[in-house]
Amino acid sequence: MDPFAILDLEEGAGKAQILKQVTRALRDKHYDARTIAEAQKELFDPLTRALAEFRYRIDIRACADPPTDTAGIVEQPPQLERLVLRRGLEPNGKRTAKK
Repeated sequence: MDPFAILDLEEGAGKAQILKQVTRALRDKHYDARTIAEAQKELFDPLTRALAEFRYRIDIRACADPPTDTAGIVEQPPQLERLVLRRGLEPNGKRTAKK
């Protein structure tokens, strides 16, 4: 479960704020003591806290939506029939003078 939601905390909360919210959560009894202790432990460890911030605070819903159909919205670019690039030739096909 989301430790930030269990303890009603924002991402940047420090240890003092976490301890204050632990006391409040134990008093309110919305969650059992074991769940609250696990949330506190998870937020005190820098590695598990970073993982929790990534898992529960990054909104990935925008990436999960199927791509929108753009057919007919964007005009097709003009087709290039032929492109010839030759080194040392002028546009009329004659060789350029050597310097």
